[in-house]
Amino acid sequence: MDSLAADKNLFYDLLVKENSYNQMEIAVLPDIRRGNCIVFFCEEFGEKEKKILSEFNQKVYPFERITHLWQGLIPRSELGKPLIKKIQDISLKEISG
Repeated sequence: MDSLAADKNLFYDLLVKENSYNQMEIAVLPDIRRGNCIVFFCEEFGEKEKKILSEFNQKVYPFERITHLWQGLIPRSELGKPLIKKIQDISLKEISG
């Protein structure tokens, strides 16, 4: 399993542990300096989100930490699942300005 897949699995494990599955998401984006960066998506940034962000960043290598936060409505499918491609597109637009 590659590092990015392991990071996603860790993130989803934290969501399940906090009973927050489908309320938050992460997206991996290309980054010139780091190779990739991880963006944390949430509709609200409260205590539960801070806890998940902190736990995630403590358990991964420094270069794998979440470096960007995006708060807003998460695009979802008709079944309510986060649409990763749309999340990545939003991230690219937001980060690049």
